[in-house]
Amino acid sequence: MMKPAKHFFLILSLCALACLPLAAQKSAAADKRAMTFDDLVSMARVSDPQVSPDGMWVAYTLGAVDKTANRTNRNIWVVSTNGGQPRQLTTSGRDLQPQWSPDGKKLAFLSGRDGTQQVWMISLEGGEATKVTRLSTGADNVQWSPDGKLLSFTSEVYPDCADDACNEKRDAEREKSKVKARIYDALLYRHWDEWWDYKRSHLFVVSAGGGEPRVRAYNSRCHEVIPFVGNRALTDMRAPRAQRKGLTP
Repeated sequence: MMKPAKHFFLILSLCALACLPLAAQKSAAADKRAMTFDDLVSMARVSDPQVSPDGMWVAYTLGAVDKTANRTNRNIWVVSTNGGQPRQLTTSGRDLQPQWSPDGKKLAFLSGRDGTQQVWMISLEGGEATKVTRLSTGADNVQWSPDGKLLSFTSEVYPDCADDACNEKRDAEREKSKVKARIYDALLYRHWDEWWDYKRSHLFVVSAGGGEPRVRAYNSRCHEVIPFVGNRALTDMRAPRAQRKGLTP
């Protein structure tokens, strides 16, 4: 027959074991908390994934928030489609939208590393990136030609300017002007945090080796080019409906 003391300690032990799962649940519940702003900004942002022509690699933009500087640092990375350790290709913190060359040996991308956003190029074999465009109005939406000899891109320019010198002069005059009032007679006049200035997005092409860009689609004040963005056609999204016309390069 079990002695009373042993019986007491057995019950006490069983009670302690029974309480362990409950204690663990309370501990786990205590560890749970609502997501905070710091949690959100600590997460890396992956965007612009582009699969190489041979299907072996993925190039992408990785963004990391610098809360102190109040900006997101973006760089170009590549990783094997089979997984493995990603490799960082750029380090300026201002690089985005990689695009593979048709032979898969180079990446064209956009970078604002020296001020105005331009088209840059980097080899997958290593080395420093090289600058392709030098327009005062910058560059966006870069794409390769099928033969790899040309790059197309868009730039916001003044429709009545025939060259970049004219655009640069006009911007300088507006910057120096003491008059900051704006007059608009059509929509849209503002998008998110930027004003629609008096420019339009036009399509340019440039040699993949650099050189002077040339206008491929240069239209009137009522039209602008929006190329290669999802399934959207080359059409003016700001002109009145009756004036919208497809633009072909």
